[in-house]
Amino acid sequence: MLWNILDKLFDVIAGNRKPQQPGWTRDLGDGYALHEEDVPNSLGGYHPVNLTLLHNGKKVRQITDETGTFLQFPGVVPGAWEAKQTYPFQPCTRFTFWMGPFQDGKAPVEWLLQPDGRYYADEDGFGWEDDEDIVLHSLMDTTGKFIVPFSEERICQGGISPTR
Repeated sequence: MLWNILDKLFDVIAGNRKPQQPGWTRDLGDGYALHEEDVPNSLGGYHPVNLTLLHNGKKVRQITDETGTFLQFPGVVPGAWEAKQTYPFQPCTRFTFWMGPFQDGKAPVEWLLQPDGRYYADEDGFGWEDDEDIVLHSLMDTTGKFIVPFSEERICQGGISPTR
């Protein structure tokens, strides 16, 4: 039993086997990946925490902490989204966070700040709210730093395009 544990430990230390991490990892191409853990958000769903950018399996930068709060928040561009907000603004991932593949050293990022009102409804539609989706966009570089503040404008590697 002890030898089995030591054997596994040596494999991890030697780099032959990666230690098991809770959560899941999304491949971003070119050796990059985004690792996240999902925890209940107290609103009936889950949200990502401990978002970490990896390159070839090694940590580049942790993006959020264990509560989903951004560690190097780039700020937000004021806009119409502020009038749609039903809860006080918090720079954390309460719902979803998506990151696309890197192109020319930049990757698009989407952060769902607030879902539409259907999110709160049960299977019969009870609990539906009048909330509107608020999706904010940014770009991240290969060091895990945000290049621009979050905004309503959909940002692609080559420039800015209108929100979906």
